[in-house]
Amino acid sequence: MTAVAVPTLAGHQFLRGMPDRHLAYLAEVARLVTVPAQHSFFEAGGVAKHFWLVRAGQVAIDMRAPGDGRVVIQTIGRGEMLGLSWFFPPFQWQFGAVAVQPAELFEFDAAAVRGLLDAQVAAWNRGDLETIMEPFAPDVVFSSPGISMMSGDPEKTTIQGVDALRAYIDNALLRTRGVHYTLRATYVGTDSVVLAYACGLPDGAEKLGADLMRVDGDRMVVEWRCHY
Repeated sequence: MTAVAVPTLAGHQFLRGMPDRHLAYLAEVARLVTVPAQHSFFEAGGVAKHFWLVRAGQVAIDMRAPGDGRVVIQTIGRGEMLGLSWFFPPFQWQFGAVAVQPAELFEFDAAAVRGLLDAQVAAWNRGDLETIMEPFAPDVVFSSPGISMMSGDPEKTTIQGVDALRAYIDNALLRTRGVHYTLRATYVGTDSVVLAYACGLPDGAEKLGADLMRVDGDRMVVEWRCHY
């Protein structure tokens, strides 16, 4: 295995446009690996400890079918991601994967990458405004039922621009001391992510919520919608 430089990682199609600070973190938990044909990456039921970005070669995704043995359901190649189960509890592979030909891939430590998301949750729980604001684009649009409650204006439900969002979150953190957030589930789309979570209130009550965040080509959040 070989350590990965940030410029090398940035050249991969899947990561184009990602901010340098995120690429730098990913480079720290990535290795460049080469495998021979017929190399098995994982089997259904195994623990998903890694995921890969294919740089060269092809990998067959398969499943076991009664009476038919292994059945290939998809073949992926250069520029694509191998493995998604690392992102979703219980972090267990649903299929198998075998190299069709010699391949070169970036291999990532799944637990370390999930730690990026855990760091954001921890930032909310300690009121770290600077870390909270890192993912947001200058022109971000924020919508939430909480805006009208915080502002006292029942018709105000949207905030535009990162400076206005920063001021709103700063005020919200001051007014909601003692609230503890727990991430329950994450759902990934083509240009968006949905975070399902629980808010632990100081009186012991729990409130559920789900936020949709849409990102631009630079992987910065341009739209954030809260749901309670």
